[in-house]
Amino acid sequence: NLEEIPLYVTNLKIYLDNHFQEKITLDRLEDRFHINKYQLNKEFSRYIGIPPIEYLITLKISYAKDLLRYSDATIQSISASIGVDNFAYFSRLFKSRTGMSPSFYRKQG
Repeated sequence: NLEEIPLYVTNLKIYLDNHFQEKITLDRLEDRFHINKYQLNKEFSRYIGIPPIEYLITLKISYAKDLLRYSDATIQSISASIGVDNFAYFSRLFKSRTGMSPSFYRKQG
């Protein structure tokens, strides 16, 4: 018997799916959905399986992988296109999630 997912959790997931290229923080989500960020984090994790920021990072990395594989955009512009201005941070984040640097990932393509 599946529990009914609260509408705001569904709406939050849709929002993240549509806005993952932006800079999103728990504070911003709290303002947007008018729900305490700790509550948001807890409920999203409960129904979706991972916290919203973790979900957001997964979306960003997935999109970056597609761009690395199917475009010739620079790694810096890919980083910016997923809302990560700090290129070094993007590289570290990508490597921590995939086990390889963005440039190595692209070469494997």
